[in-house]
Amino acid sequence: MATFLHCINLSDKLKCLNLSSTGTLSSLFTVQLIVGDKKANPMHLDIEKLKNCTADEIDGMSSARMLFVFQRLILKSYTRPLTEDEEKMVRKGDLEIEFERARRDYNYGAPSRLSCLYLVENNDWGRDTLGNMFRGVFKAPMILNVSIVNELSLMKFDHNWVDLYYKDPKEEYLENYWQGKMYDENAPAWEYLLEGTIQLTEATQKKEIEDYAMKNYSNYLRTPPTAADQVNS
Repeated sequence: MATFLHCINLSDKLKCLNLSSTGTLSSLFTVQLIVGDKKANPMHLDIEKLKNCTADEIDGMSSARMLFVFQRLILKSYTRPLTEDEEKMVRKGDLEIEFERARRDYNYGAPSRLSCLYLVENNDWGRDTLGNMFRGVFKAPMILNVSIVNELSLMKFDHNWVDLYYKDPKEEYLENYWQGKMYDENAPAWEYLLEGTIQLTEATQKKEIEDYAMKNYSNYLRTPPTAADQVNS
């Protein structure tokens, strides 16, 4: 079974509790299907509305890249000059909005970066990429070894186009990314966009998440039944 890497924010209570209890995590659209949520997924919101989207408009459910979009909106509301790090966060948010707009133009059926689970290959490049992407963004980042257990849609794209667009926002980079073109056959940087569900493959990582949940979210964990409970049941 193929394994991938995925990064979570342990301080995201819902994701941490899901992983500690089931060892699985689902993409935003998949969760909405499971719970019967009727509000628009980010991939269906009008682009102009997306630029000013609030958490309430997607029923409080979010994803890693929607975090960039939300942070962008908050930072742009500041009346003071932004710091260099804050400017970078605004640019990341702008980038994700432009990539979502381009998805609709060049590959509408592809998973949305604003809804999917982001996976990379289980190698040094993938680990470094996730570390660089979410270090300083997530309060408590953790890189997980995972496998896919439910696949609604899975496509791979060369992340090199994302880096190029960040440095020089050319429309052709957006088009090349969504058309699945390889930037450099000698050094492809494949990232996988999944609408579906992943599961942990390392027991030690599940134990680490369980310990974190017990320490930080014990009030939300179900208390084991006592002997009296068992007698009365």
